[in-house]
Amino acid sequence: MSETPARDFYGDALAWGRKKYPDSPEQHHIGFAWIMKFCQEKGVPRRSSPRTMRVEYAVTSIFRFRQPGTLIFEEAIRLVLGICYGPITPEIATIWYKDGPLNGDYLEDISAAKLILKKRQGISPCVIDVDREVN
Repeated sequence: MSETPARDFYGDALAWGRKKYPDSPEQHHIGFAWIMKFCQEKGVPRRSSPRTMRVEYAVTSIFRFRQPGTLIFEEAIRLVLGICYGPITPEIATIWYKDGPLNGDYLEDISAAKLILKKRQGISPCVIDVDREVN
């Protein structure tokens, strides 16, 4: 009796993202692939994630929707595709503001987050540290 090989959720999602969004930066592909694995495979440790504002926001969204490791591909895509490949939103920018620079963030994402925070009411533009200048 042969065992069914484990599905490579990460590799499948990485290939899918690169094919569907060939002009996106590698940080987006890696984040998307990890999130898709987190959505579909039980027991993926959160601490193994790439540290980006997009991934952090996607993880939060997954927990609001359902338990990680229990989603099917189509559900996961609907939940995280815009977060991983879409524009930076105020919600994603707030993750960057609260958590500080994350080691995997794409520079254009940081610029977009700074611009949103600068325009957004309720968050005063300020210098948090040298790397996080918002004004």
